[in-house]
Amino acid sequence: MVGHYTTHCEVALRDQTEATADLDLHERRRFLLASALSHGHEITEMCALFREIWAVSARNATVADALNAYYQGYATMLVDALLPKEATAEVRQRITLLIVPYVEGYSVVAPAFADRPDDALNLLTDLVRAVENSG
Repeated sequence: MVGHYTTHCEVALRDQTEATADLDLHERRRFLLASALSHGHEITEMCALFREIWAVSARNATVADALNAYYQGYATMLVDALLPKEATAEVRQRITLLIVPYVEGYSVVAPAFADRPDDALNLLTDLVRAVENSG
């Protein structure tokens, strides 16, 4: 079950990355981050299922290992799409540590901030740019 879900998510991200390949970096970044943040506002069946997988992973090492492996691959794919190829390894690591926890946490708390969805996107986009420029 975990593999089915994570494969679905990886394919969706890969499709979005390919669909935005012709956009400039800023437009591509905003599109991909908006898509990632949208999971907090549009609770699909897949999002609800993922919350259940999180809960199970706290009690099951096999599920936790599968989830950790998924996050490693997801982070690499997303960061590769958000940053220029010449970004340093340090910048990539910092963006990974920012994006994945932010997006995953936002998916849970977004309804509390439903009146300001663009604020989160603007903040996250600005933070990615600041970290990129710091490296």
